[in-house]
This record gives sequence, structure tokens and C-alpha cells, in this order.
Amino acid sequence: MKKLTALTAAVAMASAMQVAAEVPNGYTAHALAHVYVDVLPNISIGGVSAGGSEPCYSCNNNDSSTSGGSYDGATDPSNGSAGAGDPGDPQGTSYSDQTPGQTAGLSFVTNKSLGSIMTGYIEGSVSFLVHANAQQVTFACAATDLFKGNIPTRGGFSAETTHDDEIPLYADYGCRIDVPNGNPINGYSNVGVYGSNYVEHGSSGWEFLQTNYITFENNHPEPTQYVTLTTKWLQDDHEKRQGQYSGFVKLIAMVDGSY
Repeated sequence: MKKLTALTAAVAMASAMQVAAEVPNGYTAHALAHVYVDVLPNISIGGVSAGGSEPCYSCNNNDSSTSGGSYDGATDPSNGSAGAGDPGDPQGTSYSDQTPGQTAGLSFVTNKSLGSIMTGYIEGSVSFLVHANAQQVTFACAATDLFKGNIPTRGGFSAETTHDDEIPLYADYGCRIDVPNGNPINGYSNVGVYGSNYVEHGSSGWEFLQTNYITFENNHPEPTQYVTLTTKWLQDDHEKRQGQYSGFVKLIAMVDGSY
């Protein structure tokens, strides 16, 4: 591996609270953001079943039509949630927590709410403040699925139901890496492509999918700046158990474009 110049890195929340990040061997640095979303109560009532019709008790006496009423909280205008009937729309208003900390066996520097959802795509953006002594820096993104109760167990707790306690990462979207004062070299895209193999972070049980590395060139005299990662998860189970589902997003930073 080509020897890299020294990298002095620290990662901070978008609120500008700085938290030091250890740099293994002086070559790379990484930091985690904890993210969470609330799955709201959802109920649907079907009307007419296939192959038959039901009487319309609520209709006027002169109306012989049948009805099949339904309520779906995801499209109820009085609900006020971030859910949507069309899963193609990004969902989840973002809020920031000012306190870094540790949960489920991992330390994080940013704690980010992704809002609430019933069904649909969940888009999350997290920002890190990266200090570097080079104007060419390489980044990669990694992310986990979201798990109920912050417990990274795949497949749910019961073999009797297909409604597990996991919201999968929408890997096809990739992870967009935004560097305000820099652009990818060689005309590359700033959207990283996730690999297919999960890699465990330490011994915590949390498994991440990681993107390819993308090198950014910076023309700003001070290369220290915020780097934002944006990725998505997909909640397409209308009977997903309500509650909070959590996971992590990781920024990996290297200098000199070598990896």
C-alpha cells in the first residue's frame, strides 16, 4: 500500500460539538451516527371480499350499491404522520440531538431522529465535521438495517409470522456523499454503491454494508469541513409492529486517495 500522509481527524455533530476520532496507524478515521425512526400505528379495514359483495347498510334506502370502506393512516390527512401512500417519496423529517453517546454496544457522535413512518422510504442525512491536513480526501459510507429495540437480530422473534423486527437498508439507492468544498476526482459520481456482504463492526453484533471509496479534491484553503451522508431504508410491511427501529450510519475517511 502506498504510504499516506498523516491525517489528523475529528468528527463532530452538525451542532458543531466536536468529538475526537481515533486514527488507526495515522491512515484512516471513522465515526458513527445513531439513527432511529418511529413506526406509527396502522390499521386497514377491507370491504368487499373477492367473489362476492356485502350489503351497504350505511347507504340511503333507495341506494342498492355496495360499499367497501377502508382507513389507512398513511394517507389519512388528519393523522399528521410522515407516512405516505406512495413509497417512492422520501419520508421522515430529520431532527438532531445535541448529545453524542453510546447505545447497543457502539459509541456515536451524532444522534439523529428520522421522524415517523407508516410505510414508505425513509431518507436519512447525517453530517460529520472532518478535520484533515490534505485537500484530497477519500470517503466511504456504511450503514446497517434498522432494528426494533436497538437489537440487531435478523428474522424477528417468531417463526410463526413474516412480520420481523427489521427495516432493511434500501441498498439500491446507494449513499450520497456531499462535500461542500470539494468534488469527486476523475468525474466520478458522489453516490457510493453498497457491496453485497455485511461486515460486523467490532464484536457488537451490528453488521454494516459498505460502499466503494470515492476521492474528493478540495480547492478551499482550509480542508476542514462538514461531510454529509444520505441513504435510505424501505418500510413496506403494512403490519410491521409499531415502535422505534434504530441503526447506525458510518463515515470512513482516508487521505491521499489510497485505500
